[in-house]
Amino acid sequence: HSTRYHTATVRHGGRTSKEYAKPEAWARASLTKIPPTGMEYFYGFE
Repeated sequence: HSTRYHTATVRHGGRTSKEYAKPEAWARASLTKIPPTGMEYFYGFE
């Protein structure tokens, strides 16, 4: 697992999947609390 990427479990419509994004992207999303997709993000760092 690359340390350059963080993982977040994305739950939408009863489905659960793994999404990957650059740390900067997670930082912005964490600050705004509003993911661009409008889905609920559950952050899990591995």
